[in-house]
Amino acid sequence: MATINIQAIIDEWGARYTPEGQTTQDIKTQLFAPSETELFFRSVPNDGDYFKSSYSTIDEVTQAFSVPFVDKGALTFKPWETRLGEYKVDQNFVPDRFRNSWLGFLANIKEVDRSKWPILIWFVREMLLPKINEEQEEEQSYWGWQLTGYDAIPEVVGSTYVREFAAETSATPANAAVDGIHTQIAKMRTASRCVVNNSGAWSTTPETFVTEVEEWMQAIDPKLRRKLDYLFMSEDLKNRFQDGKRIKYNAYYAQEADLMAIDKTTTKVQALHSMAGAGDHVWTTPALNRVRPISKDSNGMFDMQKNDRAVKMLNDWKKISTFEVPEFVVTSDQGAVIDAGLITARY
Repeated sequence: MATINIQAIIDEWGARYTPEGQTTQDIKTQLFAPSETELFFRSVPNDGDYFKSSYSTIDEVTQAFSVPFVDKGALTFKPWETRLGEYKVDQNFVPDRFRNSWLGFLANIKEVDRSKWPILIWFVREMLLPKINEEQEEEQSYWGWQLTGYDAIPEVVGSTYVREFAAETSATPANAAVDGIHTQIAKMRTASRCVVNNSGAWSTTPETFVTEVEEWMQAIDPKLRRKLDYLFMSEDLKNRFQDGKRIKYNAYYAQEADLMAIDKTTTKVQALHSMAGAGDHVWTTPALNRVRPISKDSNGMFDMQKNDRAVKMLNDWKKISTFEVPEFVVTSDQGAVIDAGLITARY
């Protein structure tokens, strides 16, 4: 059952409800991080547990004229699939606990159906949904790892980066439900399906770092580079780039927006809150390659089940932020791996 701790309210103002004009405006909530990473992936409806796509290539077909027929040009298809993450939220809420307290205005004794009490509406809108979005950003979008069971001691397969579970017991953390961007890129590297553009350790000197990023971008195939809109990195690296841009181009760049632009490209630096702790890892891919498949069965609605004076709130959904063509993903060689230290720290 969800823990509802209002003891501090009762200790301060008593176990009684006294109408004093208090409203939900008087309840100040914690600060939540928004789910910003998902905004860079376009949502697409999806049937089934997997999102599948195919990458097609063709070899050279043009040849000098000759009378004999000479077949030339091989057509190749490469499949790619990603399993959608599976999430759930289970909350068992007892709204009557608020009746005899300063928070009593959130109860509605006249309403027989407790699932319609104001406390439920406030809880879902102001606390539950923002917390879900925060966990999506800070745990799942970048760092998640595919899970095949419930809470158990995992065996990590070093060659495939998949956790295998032998037991099904209790609840699992939400970041264990999905392959995050970091995990997907690590798997792409193992399968030789993405572009690894070596950078080495980035310089900690801002101006030098800007030059390194510019040279790193120029090393990308021009056909792909022209379609890149953002170079994603942590907030720390973004700040270093911004400082270096001011130093290197301060005579010409006075506007904040320009400080994010990478010279001689159409690409801008973009920090992601989800990449906190990602170190020197940067990655990029065209906008059309970033997709967020969402199960058609995921309607986002909570199932409110009344049980005596308690209300169970259930919700489950399937989605993932992924890529249609791994070969269009460009990553630095720093950070896009899963080693023993990272497994211990996060997985």
